[in-house]
Amino acid sequence: YKALACFSLREIDFSKIESRPTSASLLSFLKFRSQALGKRSRTRHEIPRFRYCFYLDFLESELDERAQYALSHLREQADFCRILGSYPAKSRLVGPVKDAVDSLKNVQMKREDTLATTLPSDEEETQKLNIGIVGYGAFGQFLGKQMAATHKVRCIDQMDRSKEADRTDVEYYPMFDMHNFLEDLDVVVFAVPLIEFEDVIKNIAANQLSGKLVVEVCPLSAHPKKVLLNHLGGDADILSTHPMFGPSDRSGTIEDDAHLKYSWDGQPMVYDMVRVSDVRRADSFLPIFER
Repeated sequence: YKALACFSLREIDFSKIESRPTSASLLSFLKFRSQALGKRSRTRHEIPRFRYCFYLDFLESELDERAQYALSHLREQADFCRILGSYPAKSRLVGPVKDAVDSLKNVQMKREDTLATTLPSDEEETQKLNIGIVGYGAFGQFLGKQMAATHKVRCIDQMDRSKEADRTDVEYYPMFDMHNFLEDLDVVVFAVPLIEFEDVIKNIAANQLSGKLVVEVCPLSAHPKKVLLNHLGGDADILSTHPMFGPSDRSGTIEDDAHLKYSWDGQPMVYDMVRVSDVRRADSFLPIFER
């Protein structure tokens, strides 16, 4: 009842509700996560004999603001919540994908040939990106530590974060050196508080972000996306994200908080490709959150 209320209160309708017994692997994951978070384990008598997962199809885009708030509310009620996909109504294949599917209809293949298939893109190496993080507080450090494992990362902050940057293998720039910081960057991540976001964006000339992928990681809100669309030119790509994870103590650092090592694993992330012209660059950036 509480789970359905998350959608009912926002006037979001369902087209399907289905239940299935919870798999052993998911139960093991929930137990592991509970232990990692230091929660008290329930006794055998407290655990229901049968546990079920519910699959919900609702009639709203995942990226719609109402749906995002409903899903955020649902995660407060449920032990586990995962988005399996968001599909446009009455959609159809177009372009090269449609041509490829149509050509497959006329191909005669033996059964053994269909057991293992690959795409040409599977053999391509992931593009190594130059990523800059604006705002290197606790959450910025958390992102920088993970991104630096596979990409070249630099950061900038109003405060002296040189020691934190050294600990996370990231290059630090002072705020007055914004021009050199932005030079040759592929991706610029804004990890600043929501209340400061608009001022930070307006203090950076739009042409300095031209040709870059601009990523915001603010909490669920349509405001950052509107700010970026209003301030940036059409040649800047925009990616709005909301990682459903982060430091348990936002006032600390990577070294202060051991939980930072574990809060990435198994956590969901909502993102909206607001405007992306360089798809390959975006595809190289997003897999950071799959690890």
